[in-house]
Amino acid sequence: MTDLIKDFEKEFEKIRKEIGFKPTLEQLDEVFYIRDFINKETYVSTAVLKQVCRRIVDVYSVWLQYMHGLISPNPGNMINMTEAQLYSDDERNKINKLIDRIMILSNNYNLLVINKEKKQGKDFVDEAYSFWETELKDELNKLMIKARDNWKDKLNSKPEKKKRNEADNMFG
Repeated sequence: MTDLIKDFEKEFEKIRKEIGFKPTLEQLDEVFYIRDFINKETYVSTAVLKQVCRRIVDVYSVWLQYMHGLISPNPGNMINMTEAQLYSDDERNKINKLIDRIMILSNNYNLLVINKEKKQGKDFVDEAYSFWETELKDELNKLMIKARDNWKDKLNSKPEKKKRNEADNMFG
């Protein structure tokens, strides 16, 4: 373990004890890869809580963009268009509700940054972790399985390319 991570863990535990959010570093790291983020950043912020919250919102932003592409696909993006067609109206409504929840989290993060209130940070971490564990993880798992299975079916249903001889080749 690097000194950077040791310093981070020490600061993390201090802020966790001070404001009392529920998830441990191990729990947050399992979902949001906090330690990897700290290693990539190469520093421990004096505002550790904000640094942790920023990482959480970054992870949610990736999923938000993915789900947005399912609801409102870019017509120039074959991947978005293919996956967007997989989901029923009920599934799309569920995706929209997940997007709404992530947007609430995102706005709560922005309020935390603006107001710099540690209580908001506690609430953000607790809510973000709880939402992941109780709802989002399972819903994303369903979406990913459906998308993966569709791509597998698509791959397996493609007819084999016929070898073309010179007579079949109009440019040959």
